[in-house]
Amino acid sequence: MHSKAVTCLTFSKLNVDELLSLSVDCTIRAWNVLTGELIKVFNDSYPGLSIQFHPLQPNYFLSCNSNPTLRIVDYNEGTVIQKTKIKSEIRCLIFDDTRLNVLAGTERGSISVYESQSNMLLKHSLTKQISRGPVTSLSFVSSTSSVTVPSVIANVCSGSILVFNVIYDTNSGKIKELTHRYNVNNNHVALPLRSCYTKYGGGWCVSGSEDRNILIFSMSDENIPFSIPFHNGPVVCTAVNQSDTVLVTTDSKGVVAFWRRTFHVKS
Repeated sequence: MHSKAVTCLTFSKLNVDELLSLSVDCTIRAWNVLTGELIKVFNDSYPGLSIQFHPLQPNYFLSCNSNPTLRIVDYNEGTVIQKTKIKSEIRCLIFDDTRLNVLAGTERGSISVYESQSNMLLKHSLTKQISRGPVTSLSFVSSTSSVTVPSVIANVCSGSILVFNVIYDTNSGKIKELTHRYNVNNNHVALPLRSCYTKYGGGWCVSGSEDRNILIFSMSDENIPFSIPFHNGPVVCTAVNQSDTVLVTTDSKGVVAFWRRTFHVKS
């Protein structure tokens, strides 16, 4: 058990029954989710903020602490493969669908892009300032057709959710630019809110909000968002399963709500 707040969770890419938890108690802990057994502990000198397994090298994981330092760690050996001092704390990490670029949302309101090289080490390639408040969540949305481009959904502590198109260099496959697409207003100024993306029905973003509602908007037609009331505290996190049939929402009071998609057949 961690002695202080847990800031991030990620499942192992090699063993689906193993989960990594990151905490401000300066440890990363690996758990067996079937038994609850603590498997191993990785120690750090500073509180941990974000963590993500590498999709191309699944025994490596990326983590960032409050120092701030971005590290690549060998999960099996416990050794640090790369350590990079960065300018701002990374609050969230996500890989694109090429699995060669990792996007990092920072405390200073920017998105930094790191290119994964042939030896799996990271090289900084781009930083785009998007907000005056911290970036608390990033979701990568793959292209749905040959005429559309991939996009990124960013939750920021400045009262909105930002959507950007991801522009690639056709020769190298590197991300060369993030171009602003549109904003969606959201009650978000302080808490580390997170959102998720579901492909169902043309694509939707489901986000937490500090007004205690679940915020939902379509990615296909940029329509007006709508809210679902249920929670009695700020909704801090949302997640969907791989088949897009179950949505989970959590709030600041510790309530976890499960929502199942139903089908209505007209008689």
